[in-house]
Amino acid sequence: MRSPPVGISALTDIAANLFALMLLALILLLGVRSGSPTSATSTPSPVDVENDLVSVVHTPLGSEDLFDLLFERRLESDSIRIDLLVQGVVVTSHGQTERLGLADHLAQHLARLVASRNVPIGLYVFSPRFYRDVLAALEASGATWREMSVPQAFRSSLAASDQGWSDDFMGLISTPSDRVQFRRGLARLLQSGSGEASARTFPASGGQPQPSSAGERIARWSRTALNATVVLGGLIFIIWVEFRRRRSLSTDTA
Repeated sequence: MRSPPVGISALTDIAANLFALMLLALILLLGVRSGSPTSATSTPSPVDVENDLVSVVHTPLGSEDLFDLLFERRLESDSIRIDLLVQGVVVTSHGQTERLGLADHLAQHLARLVASRNVPIGLYVFSPRFYRDVLAALEASGATWREMSVPQAFRSSLAASDQGWSDDFMGLISTPSDRVQFRRGLARLLQSGSGEASARTFPASGGQPQPSSAGERIARWSRTALNATVVLGGLIFIIWVEFRRRRSLSTDTA
């Protein structure tokens, strides 16, 4: 009976240890992704529904109501338009636009504005930051209003802190148009995506996406080839170790 080749036992042990290590790493990764359990000593702070949360019940607007609300956002409209942004509240009325914050006595200003004019009021929500204060001001003044969360297609692609209406939408509402023309303009914006972002994604002369650069394609192919090489190399190593082990066993039994 021949003794096993020198080093075959060590290689078998190394392969088994590598497999166990990979299995342990996979278990640890799955545990991290699922999230660590909350410590038994930490007690979650209670949530005051009245103070910590704002619960508002509204009847969902239909498609025509949403269209009317956007149609009233035109510059020549007689309505009061209130945009809720991250950095403040923008109020457009009497052909003038004002940017307000909490330091500007927002509630009192809105109450005076609403009381002085019996016109439709539109609330356009980009951010919920000032929603509670504006809602309290409108309710205190006894006003009725309609509101909507602004679709991404009508938002600017700037940073969230500066996000407002896109240039394309501002161009649409600044151009005199009837309901039919305005509806067509909205449809074009919804189909093309969000304002400036869609201009970068699609060329001006057509509707096909711009192809990625050669450098990006080479980098993507290199990453794919590297991943495939690592996986293939691991499989070849395991097959080689198993082949040597079987060959050693067959030699020992001969």
